[in-house]
Amino acid sequence: MTDKKRIIPLNVIPLDDNEADQDLVLLESLKNNAISKAVASAKAMINEQAPDPPEQGVFSFLPTVLTRISPFFPMSRKELRTHPFKTGMEWETSWGRITVKSGNECLSVSDETTLLSLLELAKKGNTETIEISLYQLCKMTNPNPNKLSYKRHWGSLERLMGTVFKLEILKGKGKDRKPVKEMIGNILSFAERDHETNILTIVLNIYFLEMFGQGFITNLDLKLRSRLKGDVSKSVYRFLQGQRNYEYRCHMLTMAKAINMDLSLPNYEIRRRLRIAFRELRKVEYLKKWTMPKDILTVYKSAMPSKD
Repeated sequence: MTDKKRIIPLNVIPLDDNEADQDLVLLESLKNNAISKAVASAKAMINEQAPDPPEQGVFSFLPTVLTRISPFFPMSRKELRTHPFKTGMEWETSWGRITVKSGNECLSVSDETTLLSLLELAKKGNTETIEISLYQLCKMTNPNPNKLSYKRHWGSLERLMGTVFKLEILKGKGKDRKPVKEMIGNILSFAERDHETNILTIVLNIYFLEMFGQGFITNLDLKLRSRLKGDVSKSVYRFLQGQRNYEYRCHMLTMAKAINMDLSLPNYEIRRRLRIAFRELRKVEYLKKWTMPKDILTVYKSAMPSKD
């Protein structure tokens, strides 16, 4: 009978578990350092072209850009059950292009809530790896978690896992504008759920965390946001936080498009939903006042956006 014992070449020295773990830690550190260097290089190149002076502690363009544009859609209860298909979204900037693709399901404001909770936990713990119970994660945004909120948060994690952010740095003008650097990565690298304990282990992609994470959470008061009930209210809040001025004016449909409202809705329905959002923002004292005569919207914030 053939001896099936494992044969180890003489020139290979097996590692014990501790040595193997140390090597894995070293490899992970090297990978993270490589990503950090790539991100730092990209930030430097973008800052050379960004027209605005630095305002935040990270770099100026993303905190502002990512509050004015969003891959998250306000959804009805029916849409939350189906998550309509979207092929992706793309935004041109003064320095390049941001593209977001979320697979065969579009991202909802509910998914944004889950992401913001994860970013807050990562910021507090200064780590990309988060271990938390599903109950605690739900409790961050829902005072009375239930089985439905458990299901929604886990569904959000699945969609965030499949969402890819692509960044292109472009140089030149007009037809001569060409990419000089491209970066691509998803939001989450890993997610695990223990069904016996309902403990989650989640790893945020370090590329997303360093390149985009700060932009998603900068200038947002998560406690104030949690007091807003409507998806449209939360979307309007994010958008207005990206506006530097105390007063902001635009056409109703400009606002609706900016926050990803369904523009196929009749104008009276868009108008109704925006009015509900403005009343809610007024109720939590974010807005001092607002007017919308002949669909020309003017809002006055109670205070200027904070600058971290």
